[in-house]
Amino acid sequence: MNPISRRDFPRASGGTAVSFPSITSAQNGLESGELAFSSATDLAQLIQRKQISSFELTQYYIERIERFDKALNAVVVRDFERALEAAKLSDESLARGYRLGSLHGVPMTIKETFDVSGLPTTWGVPEQRDNLALNRRPPAFSSGLIWSPGSL
Repeated sequence: MNPISRRDFPRASGGTAVSFPSITSAQNGLESGELAFSSATDLAQLIQRKQISSFELTQYYIERIERFDKALNAVVVRDFERALEAAKLSDESLARGYRLGSLHGVPMTIKETFDVSGLPTTWGVPEQRDNLALNRRPPAFSSGLIWSPGSL
C-alpha cells in the first residue's frame, strides 16, 4: 500500500493539483493549499494578527468540504449556518479584546458521537440517524474553539 500524504491527495484523486481561489490567500500571503494544511496554532496566530478572520477561515473550510466531501464522506452532519454564526461571534469577541484561549476562532469539526442540540448523534450507526440531541447546550465555544459540526 502506498500512503498518500494529505498534501498530495488532491493530485492523486484527480491527477492535477487543485487550487482554491480565496480572499484569504491574498490577505495573509499564504498559498491557498498552505492554508488548508496549516496547523491549528498557525491558523490561530493568523486570526490573532487579524490576517484572516474566523468567519473567512470557516467559509474557506466549508468550501473545501463542499468540494471534496462527496468523495471522502468525512463530514456526515453539516451545520454550516451555526458554524458561520459562531465564527462571527468569535470575530466580534476578539474585536472587543476578549480571547477564549490560545485557539480562539479556529474552526473545527465535532464527530456526530457528541451531542449538539438539534443535530443527530449517530455514533456512525445508520439506524441512529433520527437520534437527535436534546441537550440545551448551544454549539458555541468550547476551550476557545468554534464548536459546531460542519466547520473544519
